[in-house]
Amino acid sequence: MTTLPLPTNGTTERGSTRARRRAELASLRRHPSARTGTRAEPLSVSYYVIALVMAVLVPLGLVMVLSSSSITQFQAGNSPWRYFQRQLIWAIAGSVVLWLALRIPLKRVRMLCRTFWLAAMGMMLIPFVPGVGVSVRGARAWVGLGPVIFQPSEFLKLAVLLVVADVITRRESRMGEPRHVLLPCLTVIGLGAALMIAQNDLGSAIVLAAINGVFYSGIRLRNRSAAALEKSQPLTQALALIKRDLA
Repeated sequence: MTTLPLPTNGTTERGSTRARRRAELASLRRHPSARTGTRAEPLSVSYYVIALVMAVLVPLGLVMVLSSSSITQFQAGNSPWRYFQRQLIWAIAGSVVLWLALRIPLKRVRMLCRTFWLAAMGMMLIPFVPGVGVSVRGARAWVGLGPVIFQPSEFLKLAVLLVVADVITRRESRMGEPRHVLLPCLTVIGLGAALMIAQNDLGSAIVLAAINGVFYSGIRLRNRSAAALEKSQPLTQALALIKRDLA
């Protein structure tokens, strides 16, 4: 009678290696925090603050839209829920996009933020194309492609936020040097605001300029103080010399 050979240790090791590789590949398809061999870092307080603000402002905005448009739409013979339903659909779509964006690795976002900014700057030129750009209340800041109408400045606002955040993160150790941090951020913001002003969209330009205030408020006070002291050293030395001469 023929007996089958028992599996050797090499066969067992190869089987366990394949199983381990399959588990690693499966973990890579999940969220980065769920990958094998990594510990999920606790979420920061800022994450919960932003989530709370979004959870309050989105429903509040929907209620305001319903309150301000229901009567006028009813008087016009339309459904009172017309604009509310439209905004609700976009809110749901935005929530889905947010969930997908949270699953993108941060490293990939930082790699693509500058490309996204350049693409958004290019999109800002589309409203100037005859037959494509749409003027609303004197602002030529919209693009009409068939039934779809959108505002390129909304993409630019997000792109500027990503680029400014990337610059701050890369040059965190040089926050006290305006030439290396403040100037690049002001350049990115200024170019975008100039295109918005050219479109007669002053509201979007003001919102984009406010990003600079958000950026500056994130700088630690000690970094700003160090930069101010560094710039004031020549003045301090001059005052000391004048005081010595007067004495």
